[in-house]
Amino acid sequence: FVINHQAVPPGRSIQSIHNFPVYSEEDSPDRSLGSPFIRFQDFEAHSTSPKDAGSVKDYRGLQISILPVKDLSGIIDFSHYCSDEADVAYGKAKQPDTLLVREVADLNMTNIRQGVYNILPQADSTGALVTPALQVPILQTGVYSILISNCGNIPVGMVVKGSIIVRNSYGYLPGSEYRNLPFYKGLSVVYLVLSLLWTSLSIKGWSGLLKIHSVLGGVLLASLVEAAIWVASLTAWNNTGLRPANLHMLALFASAFTSVGSYMLALLAALGWGVTRSHLENGTAAKAFILCSLLIVADFVHDHVMSFRSTLPAHQVTMIVAFVSWAPVALLNCTLFMWIVWALSQNIDMMRERKQEEKLLLFTRLWRVLALSVSLASITVIVQMCVMTTSLELRWRSQWFFSGAGPHVLFASVLISMMYLWAPTDGNRRYAYTHVANDEAETQIEEAEHNAPAVAGDTVWAVDEEDDVFGEDNEEAEDDTFWDATKVNNNNKVAPEPDLIGLSVDGT
Repeated sequence: FVINHQAVPPGRSIQSIHNFPVYSEEDSPDRSLGSPFIRFQDFEAHSTSPKDAGSVKDYRGLQISILPVKDLSGIIDFSHYCSDEADVAYGKAKQPDTLLVREVADLNMTNIRQGVYNILPQADSTGALVTPALQVPILQTGVYSILISNCGNIPVGMVVKGSIIVRNSYGYLPGSEYRNLPFYKGLSVVYLVLSLLWTSLSIKGWSGLLKIHSVLGGVLLASLVEAAIWVASLTAWNNTGLRPANLHMLALFASAFTSVGSYMLALLAALGWGVTRSHLENGTAAKAFILCSLLIVADFVHDHVMSFRSTLPAHQVTMIVAFVSWAPVALLNCTLFMWIVWALSQNIDMMRERKQEEKLLLFTRLWRVLALSVSLASITVIVQMCVMTTSLELRWRSQWFFSGAGPHVLFASVLISMMYLWAPTDGNRRYAYTHVANDEAETQIEEAEHNAPAVAGDTVWAVDEEDDVFGEDNEEAEDDTFWDATKVNNNNKVAPEPDLIGLSVDGT
């Protein structure tokens, strides 16, 4: 944690500037690096006015402290936390005008006092107060608070800068972030397996590939890349103690892009792209592009704010900023969901009217998957909001799941469901959109009328049980689809050209 020109609080006051969770060696999920520690390093303080630099010499009232939050009220009496001559006389303090630490039973007070770091009055040639580094072992798991106290009455303004290095038994990742590292490693393996499986199915069912299959494959690839970037970012942070800014920003953008890509996949499926329509109209494509672009930007900004919320000045401001950044994401998500619901409803009604049972079954199952995912996502958002309103001391152990792992698990589950529904097979062409010209349609009608018994079992209008990807008997699902979609008048002529949605033609 870097303190850069932090203003020293007024005389005889104390201020909390940051809280962070940490594991003791006994509780650490990984003990490969040995005992954890906190190190105060490169601290210095100086006057805000160069002409007053000499007046800060011999000043002893400035301390930077790291103390356990759960014991803070016992360690420090906030009604009397600056020592005076009486405290020195009773042996409670070594000198007046310094932070007063009380004795607490069941605590290692030697270790607690080591966490109170004095900025010593050694002035260098520039007038800064330079203090030697100090390393303190971490003996208990929990949330610690960084406090800056000024127990003197120096009349001039001062600023302090320096760094506090916290190294756990596994590395430098905060205790609330560590479990994200093995999670994203596992998620990378899952997406790698899913990508290889989808590639294998696509090659095997090459003749039955639809447009939606390529989009789903792209989403799988983007998810794999996102998980790999998160692994690289978290590994670098854990090894060096510094969050790699560029890599972290790239990971946030990859998350937003992958998330919106999955929404686009659901929208294209709901619109029936390649199934009930051969292409998207220009207006529809433009609306989808604009909506998804706005959602990528809003999602990236929200993730960025939530990722760096600990650097904001106060908890109340953090919650306000978090809500303001989340509102556009929620609004755009609702808009996109309403569009998906409307498109699915339209296609389901169309399939029902045309008695295209197989496509109706496909869209109905897609509706159920999306409805379940939206319900679970809504519950996740509510839980996240509730968790964020609790103190860090209560939420830090589970924060990694609600902030990242939970939504990713939900996303992966929906993606696997989509893979099942749209699994590439040679029989997928029965779902494909095919527009048949008038003369070809008339020829097919005449042949169908002449060979009605043979056509009844043909796979052009029906699917044999062994070709059904859902494992259900749909042999008679679309026997009448062609006749419902194509009407012949009394003069044995084809009516005005119909919009034959989803008609499959087997080689003719």
